[in-house]
Amino acid sequence: MRSFMIGIVLAMLLSGCSGSRSSTPEQASPNGLTREQQKVWEQAAEKQRAAQEAAVAKQKATEDDPWGDKARARDRTNNPNKERDNERNVTAALGVASIRAAARNPDSVTFESVLITKDASTCYTYRAQNGFGGMNREHAVLLPKAKYLRTSAAVWNAHCAHKQGADVTFLVATLERHVR
Repeated sequence: MRSFMIGIVLAMLLSGCSGSRSSTPEQASPNGLTREQQKVWEQAAEKQRAAQEAAVAKQKATEDDPWGDKARARDRTNNPNKERDNERNVTAALGVASIRAAARNPDSVTFESVLITKDASTCYTYRAQNGFGGMNREHAVLLPKAKYLRTSAAVWNAHCAHKQGADVTFLVATLERHVR
C-alpha cells in the first residue's frame, strides 16, 4: 500500500500537479481534485485494479490445480538438479527398507536421522530392538557406488561424523508411511 501511495505522489509530481486544491471552480472537480489530479488518480486506481485481478487469477489458478502439477513443472525448469535429488531420495528410502528388513523386530526400528552428505553418502542413525528387548542406537552408511549398507564405525566416522548435508528424515518417513 505504501508503494502504491508513493507511486501516486510521484505521478502527481511528474505531471506537474500540486497537492493543493484549485481555487477556481472551473478547474475543480466535484471531489476537490483538478482534472490533472483526477486523471493521475484514475490511472493509479486502474493499476491497482489490474494488480488485484492478477492476484485473483493467481489464486484461481492455484484452486484449479490442487495437486500442484503446474508448480512442479515450473520447479523442474527452475531446478536442474531435481532429478539427481529425486534419485538420492529414492536411494535413501531403499536404505531405510534394507535396514528394516534386516532388523530382528522391523516394527521397532525408528529413524533419528537420514542425512545425504555432499559426497552423496547416505547416513542413517536409528534405534532398533535387540535380542534382549532393549533398544540400541545404530549407525549405517550407504556409499554412492556401493550395493549394500556399511555399519562399521570406521566408515561412519569417515563419511558421516561431523558432516553436513540434506536432512531427508521427514521425506523418508513420509515415503515409508505411504508404502506400508
